[in-house]
Amino acid sequence: MPKKDLDRLRETAFLPGEGVTVKEGQLFKASDLYAPDQAILSMGLTQVKLPFEFKPNVREGTLLLRLGLKQWPDSNALATIMHRAGQSNNMQLYSLTMQYFLQNHYKNGYGAETKKLSALPIPILPTEQAPFPTLVGPFQCFTNEQAACLGYAILRADLRPHADKFGVQRDPDMKDCVQRLLKSPPKTKVDAEMQFAYLASRGGELDQNRALLSSISANNIVPIFRKYYLDPTCSGFEDRTRHQFGKTEMRLHHHDSPDAVFVGRGT
Repeated sequence: MPKKDLDRLRETAFLPGEGVTVKEGQLFKASDLYAPDQAILSMGLTQVKLPFEFKPNVREGTLLLRLGLKQWPDSNALATIMHRAGQSNNMQLYSLTMQYFLQNHYKNGYGAETKKLSALPIPILPTEQAPFPTLVGPFQCFTNEQAACLGYAILRADLRPHADKFGVQRDPDMKDCVQRLLKSPPKTKVDAEMQFAYLASRGGELDQNRALLSSISANNIVPIFRKYYLDPTCSGFEDRTRHQFGKTEMRLHHHDSPDAVFVGRGT
C-alpha cells in the first residue's frame, strides 16, 4: 500500500471499537484502539472489534499495527488506571491492573520504561503505612523497612520483590534522611535507638560525605531524659533545691549533640 494511503488511513476513524465507553456506531482511528484481549476490556480500555481473529503476524494484523493499533497498554497507561482505581476506591480494578503489569512485564517490555515509570508524579503504589486506596508515587516509597523510623513510606510487603519493576529504591537519599533527623530529633529512647541504628547501618555513605557527618555531630539530636515528679504539689523535673516526693517517670528534658554525650542504651 502506498505511503500516502497509509498516512490517510492512520488519520481516519474507520474501525469499530469494543469497551465500556464505546457508543453505538462510534468509529475510531487505529491508534486509539488496542488489539483484542479480554484483559484489555477488564481494565476499561477500548479494543478493536474485528470479524476475524487478530494475529499480529498475518497480513490483516500487520496492517492494523502499521496503522497504529496498540498491541498492549504501555506502563504509563497502566499507571493511569491504577491511579484512577485508587481515586475511586476500586480495589478489583487496581488488583487486576497490577497483576497484568507484573505478569506481562517481560513479555511487553515494560523494563525499558522503568525510569519513566519511577518518575511519574501520580500515586500508584500501596504502602505498609496506609491501606488502599491510599497510594504513593514510586519515588515516594522505599523497600528498607528501617527507613520507616524517619517517617518514610515503605512499599507493601507483597510488592517488594517487584520493586525494581517500578524503580523503587531500597533507601531514601542520605542527605534527606539527615535533614529529617535534624528537623525533628527523636523524642523517645526507642525512636532514638531506631533512627541512630538506621543511620549507622548506612555509615559507608556518611563516611563519603563528611559535611553530613559533621552536621550530625554538631547538632542537638540526642534526647536527654531526666526524672520528672508527678505529684501536683512538687511536679517538675528533679531539682535538688526543692523538696520533691512521690511517683516519678523519665521525661524528655532537652537534646544534646552527639559530641557532648555518650550515646548508649540505658539500663
